[in-house]
Amino acid sequence: IRDRASDPDWRLDARLDSEAFLGEFPGGARLSIEKSGPHISLTTLSASTQEASLEGSGTVQLDSEIVDGRLEWNGFPLAPLVGGLEGVEGQLSGKFQVAGTVVSPRMTAELRVEEAAFRGEDIEPVGLEVVTEGQRADLDLRLGERLLVHGSGQLETPYPFQLEVDLSAVPFTPVVRGWTSVESEVDVGGTVLIEIPLLHPEDLTFRAEVDRYEATFPNGSHRSSSFTVEGDSASLSIQGLQLTGGERRFKVEGILPLTMEHPFDLNVAGEFALDLFSELSEDLTVTGQGQADLIVQGTWEKANRVGDVLLGEVWGEGKGGWGGDVEVGARA
Repeated sequence: IRDRASDPDWRLDARLDSEAFLGEFPGGARLSIEKSGPHISLTTLSASTQEASLEGSGTVQLDSEIVDGRLEWNGFPLAPLVGGLEGVEGQLSGKFQVAGTVVSPRMTAELRVEEAAFRGEDIEPVGLEVVTEGQRADLDLRLGERLLVHGSGQLETPYPFQLEVDLSAVPFTPVVRGWTSVESEVDVGGTVLIEIPLLHPEDLTFRAEVDRYEATFPNGSHRSSSFTVEGDSASLSIQGLQLTGGERRFKVEGILPLTMEHPFDLNVAGEFALDLFSELSEDLTVTGQGQADLIVQGTWEKANRVGDVLLGEVWGEGKGGWGGDVEVGARA
C-alpha cells in the first residue's frame, strides 16, 4: 500500500497450493490484483488441477466506469456439478467476457460439454452461448453442429424469455437407451415454443408441434403422425396423438393435469399388445392383448374413469419369476 491514505495505490499477490484442491485433486491457485490511480487491474487469476484449469484477467477504470475482462476454464468434470443426475459424464469448458461500462456492459458467456455421456451412451458435444447487451439477452444451445434451442429475453422485471426448441436435435435415442437399458431408436421432429418469466417460472407456458414421431424397440416399433401438446405448469392439452405400430392402436386427446388439484378431461382409446410393457426393462416380459376405451375426469386424488379396459391371455415374467394365463375384463 502506498501514497495517500484517502486514496492509496496498492497491490495484492496471493498463492494457494493444496493436495486436495477443488475437492479431490492436487493443485493450486494464483491471484495478482493492483490499483494505480483510477485503474484496477486483475493481472493474474489462475487455478489448476491435474484435470482442469481456470485463467482470468481484467481492468476497471473507476473514473469512467469502463470494464474489460475475461475468464476461461477447461476440463472440469461435469459429474460433481450435476450430482443429482446419476450417470451424467463429460468435461466442462468455457469462457466469459465483459466489456463496456459498469451500467451497460456487453457480456458473452460460452459453455462447452465435451466427451458427454448419459449412463454409458455417448452424446454429441454440447455448446451454450449467451450474449447480453443493454436490456436484451440472446442464447443459443447447440448439440454438435445442430441448433437445439434459440432464445431471447428482456433483462428487466419479470425477465420474460422466449425459447424455441428443435425437437429433431434433441438426443432422444441415447437418453432413452441410458434410462431404460433397452436397445432402441427414437426419432422426433417438430418445435416447442416456451414463454417463461424468470422471476415467476410457475407462469411458464408452452406449445409443442410434433410433425413426426417414431420409436423402435426390440419388440417392435410405433409411430404417430403430427400432433400438438400445449400447456402450463398446471396441465397439458393433447390433440391429435394417434400411435400405431404392429398390433397397437392408441388415440389420446384431452387434458392431463400436472398438479393434484387440476382436473382431468382425457380420452384414451385403442388396441394394444401388452409386450409394450416389456420395452420398459430388459428384466420384464409381458405378452397378451388389450383394448381400452376410457374417459378420465376428476383429479389425481379423485379420478373418475368411465369406459372399458379388456385384457386377454396375459403372461408376464420378471426378476424372481412370476406368471400365469389370465383373462381380465374391467369396467370403471
